[in-house]
Amino acid sequence: PSPPQQIASPPRETMSREASGASVSSAPVPEPERQQGQGNQGEEAGWTPLEKVADKVEELYSLRDTFFPRDPSEKSASLRACADAALGVLDSLPPEQRKSPEERVIYEFLMGKILDVFPDYCKEAEEHLSKAVKLNPSLVDAWLCLGNCIWKKGNLASARNCFLLALSKVN
Repeated sequence: PSPPQQIASPPRETMSREASGASVSSAPVPEPERQQGQGNQGEEAGWTPLEKVADKVEELYSLRDTFFPRDPSEKSASLRACADAALGVLDSLPPEQRKSPEERVIYEFLMGKILDVFPDYCKEAEEHLSKAVKLNPSLVDAWLCLGNCIWKKGNLASARNCFLLALSKVN
């Protein structure tokens, strides 16, 4: 079996996720490995389109985990706007940039993760995350997000199975 796949995220200056008490799906967003010669300097100029989407997803989850306005509807509206922006960038990817197996896995994972940012269960998020783990069963973050998504549905046994599978990929 291949080793677990976790792909580094660009450095972000955000609040600690541990301090926010965030749910499991707030793990760093996997993204494609950088091309040789590109540093991990946090500059979008040399990023691939999927890396740009991964950065948008990171911003989305940071907003979810750290923004606590007095009016809860303000948070929902901000999350919706940020999610729509991330989906817009992801949807704008030409089909040829999501054909390779690696790109397809990342595309499905990011799509599912964006759709799963909200507190309620989303069937479409589950479908995308399921595709991601079928295409690459060693992608730990996808298993964690899928478990979180299924947990929202109330299927605790299946969610537990996803979390256990994620743990088995780490060892």
